[in-house]
Amino acid sequence: MRSVIIILTVASVSLGACKSKKAQNATASAEAPKTTEVVNLAEKTKEVFPLVVSFYSPGDGINGEAHQQFLQLLSAQEIEVEPGMTPWGREGERDYCMTLEEMGPRSRITFINEVKQLLGDADKVRLMFDSPCVNKMKGE
Repeated sequence: MRSVIIILTVASVSLGACKSKKAQNATASAEAPKTTEVVNLAEKTKEVFPLVVSFYSPGDGINGEAHQQFLQLLSAQEIEVEPGMTPWGREGERDYCMTLEEMGPRSRITFINEVKQLLGDADKVRLMFDSPCVNKMKGE
């Protein structure tokens, strides 16, 4: 009889200890509010580029002809433009995140207009203005 009482006492103490830890965890969870923070990528990077040219692929490669035309436009500039190219895909996808710091204000506007004219209607090319370099974040 004594052994039965000892076993029941040990079992009840053990079960009570488990319940109290669960209650403590539940209380701690209730006290700490869960917050979900939505971060805007532009705010996160704080770096905005005047021109981002993105060559993307929906599964059949980038627009190679448009890419070559863009490279020719870059090489034809009087001032050497640092394009800041970031490859990000398996099919040649790449972004050119351009600060255009080398150019004066008028040259920037002229260059951006030339890019718009050259690539504005091109397939699989996305032009973004005053935008963060989204894929640069993935690669770094």
